[in-house]
Amino acid sequence: MNLPWFTRMKLIKFYFVCLWVLLFEFSALKAQPATTEVNSESNFKLGLSKNYTSIQEALNNAVAGEVIVITNSAVYDEQLAFPAVKRIVLKAQAGELPVLRNSFTGPAINFVSGADSCVLESLVIQQASPDEDAITIASQYVKIINCYIIFVATGSNTGAAVSLVNSSPPIEGLIVQSCRIYNYGFGRRCTGIALGDSCRNILIANNLIAGSWTKGISGGLGGNLSLIHISEPTRPLYISYAVFCLK
Repeated sequence: MNLPWFTRMKLIKFYFVCLWVLLFEFSALKAQPATTEVNSESNFKLGLSKNYTSIQEALNNAVAGEVIVITNSAVYDEQLAFPAVKRIVLKAQAGELPVLRNSFTGPAINFVSGADSCVLESLVIQQASPDEDAITIASQYVKIINCYIIFVATGSNTGAAVSLVNSSPPIEGLIVQSCRIYNYGFGRRCTGIALGDSCRNILIANNLIAGSWTKGISGGLGGNLSLIHISEPTRPLYISYAVFCLK
């Protein structure tokens, strides 16, 4: 068919526009973070290569930017370590309330060095082993949002719901927001949130910290804390303001 030149130009332009739209949609789809589901039911994994029955197994296979969603309100008796992979999000599916119960020695959740910009959201963390930190953090820009954190401190021993590891460079960018932190033991040296001796750009906002007999929030004995923001209504029994050295 011999079409006029202006008709051919319009068709060529139309084809280029269609190609550009397809490339844009493909790149947008490719840029979306991978999503993995965790469900403790034994038949959940059958035929689904990106779904797991274990949270740690999902973490071990996660790539940067992956979103791991726990899809049932079960009790997971696990001890978790976030690998040195950036931007992993671990959260509960809307309407579900999974419980991570750690009955082992050591923290329930450990953010290792290099697990930067990771997120923990809408989980119940139960540190069943007494006098152990529930969550330890050695990585940068970790967010803990809308979680229940339960730990048990007994006698005169120590323990914390969230504990930052002293490191060089200092831990930076931690956010603990809209969490409920409870100590169900009788230990008089336990702490709700232990910031360590060196950290900066920390946000602790809208939390409830209960049962931490000695300190709700502590840290900075080395005098290297800076840009720490603690907002109401974060309400511990006692905040040791004297240890903060704000720059």
